[in-house]
Amino acid sequence: MTATLVTGTGLLVLLGVLAGTLAGASVSSGLIDLQGHTSGVGAGIGRTPPAATLAVTMLVAVGAALLVALIPAHRAARSRVPLATR
Repeated sequence: MTATLVTGTGLLVLLGVLAGTLAGASVSSGLIDLQGHTSGVGAGIGRTPPAATLAVTMLVAVGAALLVALIPAHRAARSRVPLATR
């Protein structure tokens, strides 16, 4: 039961992190330039994060979500089935 709940959560988190990272990486340079332009500083005030930084951040996010998912999964595994289905 624990493995099923953590795996289900992990897959959802992995899909969300991948989609968010791809979307964020694709628009980040444009948003950085837009902020520089609207604040009067000019474009080029920042850079997008390197791929290694994004990869480490993704791993930390997925790992933290899996660790947090262990808490309710462990509780559900210890409970009795008729009580858990109510």
